Amino acid sequence: MKFAQQAGSIAVIGLAACSGEYRVGSDTAKASAQNDGGRSSSFAGAPSAATDAGVSGGYALAGASSASTVQTFCGVPWTSASSVEFAPPDVVAPRLGRFLFGANLVPRTLPAETTRQWAGTLAVSSITSSDLTGLLGLHRFVNDWWPGTYSPETWAAYFISEQATLSDLLTTGDQLSHGAGMLTDRAVLGRGGISERGNFIVGHLLCLEIPPEPDSVTEPPLKVGQTRRSQIEAATGIQPCLGCHSFFDPLGYALGNFALDGSYQTRENDLPIDTRATLTMLRSSGPKTVLDAVSLGSTLSNSCEAVLCLTRQLLRYAVDSAGLPAPASDQEAAAIAAQFSASGFRLRELVRLVVESDVFLRAN
Repeated sequence: MKFAQQAGSIAVIGLAACSGEYRVGSDTAKASAQNDGGRSSSFAGAPSAATDAGVSGGYALAGASSASTVQTFCGVPWTSASSVEFAPPDVVAPRLGRFLFGANLVPRTLPAETTRQWAGTLAVSSITSSDLTGLLGLHRFVNDWWPGTYSPETWAAYFISEQATLSDLLTTGDQLSHGAGMLTDRAVLGRGGISERGNFIVGHLLCLEIPPEPDSVTEPPLKVGQTRRSQIEAATGIQPCLGCHSFFDPLGYALGNFALDGSYQTRENDLPIDTRATLTMLRSSGPKTVLDAVSLGSTLSNSCEAVLCLTRQLLRYAVDSAGLPAPASDQEAAAIAAQFSASGFRLRELVRLVVESDVFLRAN
């Protein structure tokens, strides 16, 4: 599979001046979540599957009486209590259609009133009965989230699969030999440089902002006895460069086996490529050592930062595509992220939870 170089900008949320301190949303990310490295792990603050038993999605129904218990997910507080007025079904159904299909959805029959269970069931039944090519709304979300992607339809398919998880999305080798899913999509590899690849992932998958490199900075030709990694380590090993590069360059190091066109390589400038790297931006779990692209995907997919970032972006896209005036809050995103974690990071469950959320269902 050959990739053309892609240009693009990243939509990111909050890193402070390369000091090593950063924010996720409006809250400082702290070690408030746990990660056991397993695909079905859940984080501190994530409810169990039995939370609010009998209530769809683990939330209290609108108007229901429920004790408000404040919890946190990746440093962001959220509460399971909810009491909002829902829009009627004939308003909610078109919203769902615009989110998933890019067009209004008008079911043949509608209930008398909106409930989370009805909305979530409608979302799941609609995507499972639809041809993938018709899910233009999800295709657009992938394009917005991962600009420059080789095939948005391919990645959108993971969001409608019954069993596909975030780990599958970031570790699959189906699209590229030795690949790691979206991490080795042309949107990332086409950027070429170690720092550019890492910066893209930090911005789009972790929602952290890194100041851009000065325009005057370019990678010089490699010298004898030098790889791109050793070159950049020598150039950025002192301040003020080290503060930023220590965050995003390790992500690029882990992808070092992949050339600009996506071909796999083990040597560069007649030297072995070292893809081992230590991630320091995952404050929820502390430093993590990864071995290569697939190891990177597995580690990131089990981080609360990636879970919260993906949730926030999908929720924001759903709200925007539905034409809703009120933006989703960090607290609403954290509540959904906690439920997503408890589901074993199943992507279709994330879609359902977004549709069942207060911000998506509430009356204007």
